[in-house]
Amino acid sequence: MNEEEVQESMDEPGAAGSADAGPQDSEPQDAGPQGEASTGSALFEEIQQPPWPAMALGLGGTATGAIAAARALSMFARFGVAALAVGGLGVVLTEFMFPMRTTLLPEELQVRFGRRTRFRIPLKNVVRAYARTYQPLAEYGGWGIRGVGGNRAFNMRGNEGVQLELRSGQKVLIGSEKPEELVRAIRKATGCSS
Repeated sequence: MNEEEVQESMDEPGAAGSADAGPQDSEPQDAGPQGEASTGSALFEEIQQPPWPAMALGLGGTATGAIAAARALSMFARFGVAALAVGGLGVVLTEFMFPMRTTLLPEELQVRFGRRTRFRIPLKNVVRAYARTYQPLAEYGGWGIRGVGGNRAFNMRGNEGVQLELRSGQKVLIGSEKPEELVRAIRKATGCSS
């Protein structure tokens, strides 16, 4: 059986395992009230917000674009359109992209972006884990959900992370501001080498 080693899911509000759902049969036994692992079952957890300049540029660019699009409207309407655009972008970013949450559970490593985008890596597939410094732009074209096929990256900021090598030969980089701590937790959970 050729099982995918990195599993992606988009959580629907109220669906099993979504941020809005309660504990479900598919979640760990001690899942918290939000369908996520409670602190008691997580072996490691890290939450990364994007750098503030990135957020400011994104929101400022959206507001500028909205004002330009509404140029024919009155001054009051322009600010209303800009406020709606910035607010709409904020909702989209928090639902699908921000923050990045890395959670190591006894059976899997989860990387979530926002409240709906989740990637799962079963620990039984991890054969090697090590901390490393990388070049986000040169190696992966930036930050976020990057790469396809055999070389993927999930990162939010910085240039440090944990490189995982999976049974299939696929490599997955998890960006982290605490790479040594994450590596120790993965090695302890999997028994894999450096």
